[in-house]
Amino acid sequence: MGPRSYSIIEQGMISKLIEAKPEDLRNFIEEAAGISKYKERRRETENRIRRTHENLARLTDLREELERQLERLHRQAQAAEKYQEYKAEERQLKAQLSALRWQALNEQVGQREAVIGNQEVGFEALVADQRSADASIERLRDGHHDLSERFNLVQGRFYSVGGDIARVEQSIQHGQQRLRQLQDDL
Repeated sequence: MGPRSYSIIEQGMISKLIEAKPEDLRNFIEEAAGISKYKERRRETENRIRRTHENLARLTDLREELERQLERLHRQAQAAEKYQEYKAEERQLKAQLSALRWQALNEQVGQREAVIGNQEVGFEALVADQRSADASIERLRDGHHDLSERFNLVQGRFYSVGGDIARVEQSIQHGQQRLRQLQDDL
Protein backbone atom coordinates (compact mmCIF):
# COMPACT_ATOMS: atom_id res chain seq x y z
CA MET A 1 0.00 0.00 0.00
CA GLY A 2 1.11 3.52 -0.67
CA PRO A 3 -0.31 7.05 -1.20
CA ARG A 4 -0.24 6.89 -5.00
CA SER A 5 -1.01 3.28 -5.62
CA TYR A 6 -4.09 1.29 -6.00
CA SER A 7 -4.78 -1.15 -3.32
CA ILE A 8 -6.79 -4.25 -3.19
CA ILE A 9 -8.48 -4.67 0.11
CA GLU A 10 -8.94 -8.14 1.38
CA GLN A 11 -12.29 -9.47 2.16
CA GLY A 12 -13.18 -8.78 5.74
CA MET A 13 -10.78 -5.86 5.89
CA ILE A 14 -13.54 -3.27 5.59
CA SER A 15 -15.38 -4.75 8.53
CA LYS A 16 -12.10 -4.61 10.49
CA LEU A 17 -11.77 -0.94 9.56
CA ILE A 18 -15.26 -0.16 10.72
CA GLU A 19 -14.96 -2.07 13.94
CA ALA A 20 -11.35 -0.98 14.62
CA LYS A 21 -10.38 0.97 17.66
CA PRO A 22 -9.08 4.46 17.06
CA GLU A 23 -5.46 3.34 17.50
CA ASP A 24 -5.80 0.49 15.00
CA LEU A 25 -7.71 2.78 12.60
CA ARG A 26 -4.89 5.30 12.80
CA ASN A 27 -2.35 2.55 11.95
CA PHE A 28 -4.40 1.49 8.90
CA ILE A 29 -4.64 5.06 7.67
CA GLU A 30 -0.93 5.74 8.22
CA GLU A 31 -0.10 2.56 6.37
CA ALA A 32 -2.32 3.56 3.50
CA ALA A 33 -0.78 7.04 3.39
CA GLY A 34 2.80 5.68 3.56
CA ILE A 35 3.42 7.29 6.91
CA SER A 36 4.05 3.97 8.60
CA LYS A 37 7.14 3.37 6.41
CA TYR A 38 8.36 6.84 7.25
CA LYS A 39 7.77 6.16 10.96
CA GLU A 40 9.54 2.81 10.60
CA ARG A 41 12.53 4.47 8.94
CA ARG A 42 12.44 7.21 11.56
CA ARG A 43 12.38 4.58 14.33
CA GLU A 44 15.29 2.76 12.69
CA THR A 45 17.18 6.04 12.34
CA GLU A 46 16.44 6.94 15.94
CA ASN A 47 17.61 3.45 16.97
CA ARG A 48 20.80 3.92 14.95
CA ILE A 49 21.30 7.38 16.50
CA ARG A 50 20.69 5.91 19.97
CA ARG A 51 23.15 3.07 19.27
CA THR A 52 25.61 5.64 17.91
CA HIS A 53 25.20 7.70 21.11
CA GLU A 54 25.70 4.52 23.15
CA ASN A 55 28.78 3.68 21.08
CA LEU A 56 30.04 7.24 21.53
CA ALA A 57 29.45 6.94 25.28
CA ARG A 58 31.33 3.62 25.29
CA LEU A 59 34.08 5.19 23.18
CA THR A 60 34.24 8.13 25.58
CA ASP A 61 34.53 5.70 28.51
CA LEU A 62 37.13 3.71 26.58
CA ARG A 63 39.03 6.89 25.70
CA GLU A 64 38.97 8.01 29.35
CA GLU A 65 40.19 4.55 30.45
CA LEU A 66 42.93 4.65 27.79
CA GLU A 67 43.89 8.16 28.91
CA ARG A 68 44.12 6.90 32.52
CA GLN A 69 46.22 3.95 31.36
CA LEU A 70 48.35 6.25 29.22
CA GLU A 71 48.84 8.59 32.18
CA ARG A 72 49.77 5.60 34.39
CA LEU A 73 52.17 4.34 31.70
CA HIS A 74 53.61 7.84 31.38
CA ARG A 75 54.19 7.94 35.16
CA GLN A 76 55.72 4.46 35.01
CA ALA A 77 57.96 5.54 32.12
CA GLN A 78 59.07 8.60 34.12
CA ALA A 79 59.68 6.37 37.15
CA ALA A 80 61.66 3.93 34.98
CA GLU A 81 63.66 6.83 33.54
CA LYS A 82 64.35 8.16 37.06
CA TYR A 83 65.29 4.62 38.12
CA GLN A 84 67.76 4.38 35.24
CA GLU A 85 69.19 7.79 36.19
CA TYR A 86 69.52 6.70 39.82
CA LYS A 87 71.09 3.39 38.76
CA ALA A 88 73.61 5.23 36.57
CA GLU A 89 74.36 7.63 39.44
CA GLU A 90 74.68 4.65 41.82
CA ARG A 91 77.12 2.93 39.43
CA GLN A 92 79.14 6.14 39.14
CA LEU A 93 79.19 6.63 42.93
CA LYS A 94 80.18 3.00 43.47
CA ALA A 95 82.98 3.40 40.93
CA GLN A 96 84.17 6.59 42.67
CA LEU A 97 83.96 4.88 46.07
CA SER A 98 85.91 1.90 44.77
CA ALA A 99 88.53 4.26 43.31
CA LEU A 100 88.81 6.12 46.63
CA ARG A 101 89.08 2.84 48.56
CA TRP A 102 91.71 1.58 46.11
CA GLN A 103 93.64 4.83 46.45
CA ALA A 104 93.46 4.65 50.27
CA LEU A 105 94.53 0.99 50.24
CA ASN A 106 97.34 1.83 47.82
CA GLU A 107 98.53 4.60 50.15
CA GLN A 108 98.36 2.20 53.12
CA VAL A 109 100.34 -0.38 51.18
CA GLY A 110 102.95 2.27 50.35
CA GLN A 111 103.17 3.36 53.98
CA ARG A 112 103.41 -0.23 55.21
CA GLU A 113 106.05 -1.04 52.59
CA ALA A 114 108.05 1.96 53.85
CA VAL A 115 107.66 0.72 57.45
CA ILE A 116 108.68 -2.79 56.37
CA GLY A 117 111.67 -1.34 54.50
CA ASN A 118 112.74 0.58 57.63
CA GLN A 119 112.24 -2.53 59.75
CA GLU A 120 114.26 -4.60 57.28
CA VAL A 121 117.09 -2.05 57.49
CA GLY A 122 116.88 -2.19 61.29
CA PHE A 123 116.76 -5.98 61.19
CA GLU A 124 119.81 -6.11 58.92
CA ALA A 125 121.62 -3.77 61.34
CA LEU A 126 120.66 -6.08 64.22
CA VAL A 127 121.85 -9.11 62.24
CA ALA A 128 125.14 -7.31 61.56
CA ASP A 129 125.43 -6.46 65.28
CA GLN A 130 124.69 -10.08 66.16
CA ARG A 131 127.32 -11.32 63.71
CA SER A 132 129.79 -8.85 65.17
CA ALA A 133 128.87 -10.02 68.68
CA ASP A 134 129.18 -13.67 67.57
CA ALA A 135 132.63 -12.89 66.10
CA SER A 136 133.61 -11.13 69.34
CA ILE A 137 132.35 -14.10 71.35
CA GLU A 138 134.32 -16.46 69.10
CA ARG A 139 137.45 -14.33 69.54
CA LEU A 140 136.87 -14.26 73.28
CA ARG A 141 136.39 -18.04 73.28
CA ASP A 142 139.58 -18.46 71.29
CA GLY A 143 141.30 -16.07 73.70
CA HIS A 144 139.81 -17.93 76.64
CA HIS A 145 140.99 -21.23 75.16
CA ASP A 146 144.49 -19.82 74.69
CA LEU A 147 144.44 -18.42 78.21
CA SER A 148 143.15 -21.74 79.55
CA GLU A 149 146.00 -23.55 77.81
CA ARG A 150 148.51 -21.04 79.11
CA PHE A 151 146.95 -21.29 82.56
CA ASN A 152 147.19 -25.06 82.40
CA LEU A 153 150.85 -24.76 81.36
CA VAL A 154 151.57 -22.27 84.13
CA GLN A 155 149.64 -24.40 86.57
CA GLY A 156 151.59 -27.47 85.41
CA ARG A 157 154.85 -25.58 85.89
CA PHE A 158 153.61 -24.34 89.26
CA TYR A 159 152.86 -27.88 90.38
CA SER A 160 156.16 -29.05 88.93
CA VAL A 161 158.08 -26.26 90.70
CA GLY A 162 156.03 -26.95 93.82
CA GLY A 163 157.04 -30.61 93.56
CA ASP A 164 160.65 -29.59 93.02
CA ILE A 165 160.47 -27.23 96.01
CA ALA A 166 158.89 -29.98 98.11
CA ARG A 167 161.65 -32.38 97.10
CA VAL A 168 164.31 -29.76 97.78
CA GLU A 169 162.70 -28.93 101.14
CA GLN A 170 162.48 -32.60 101.93
CA SER A 171 166.04 -33.02 100.86
CA ILE A 172 167.01 -30.02 103.03
CA GLN A 173 165.10 -31.46 105.96
CA HIS A 174 166.62 -34.80 105.37
CA GLY A 175 170.07 -33.14 105.18
CA GLN A 176 169.37 -31.17 108.37
CA GLN A 177 168.27 -34.32 110.15
CA ARG A 178 171.27 -36.14 108.98
CA LEU A 179 173.43 -33.22 110.01
CA ARG A 180 171.88 -33.27 113.44
CA GLN A 181 172.34 -36.97 113.69
CA LEU A 182 175.91 -36.64 112.65
CA GLN A 183 176.38 -33.88 115.15
CA ASP A 184 174.74 -36.00 117.75
CA ASP A 185 176.97 -38.88 116.78
CA LEU A 186 180.06 -36.82 117.01
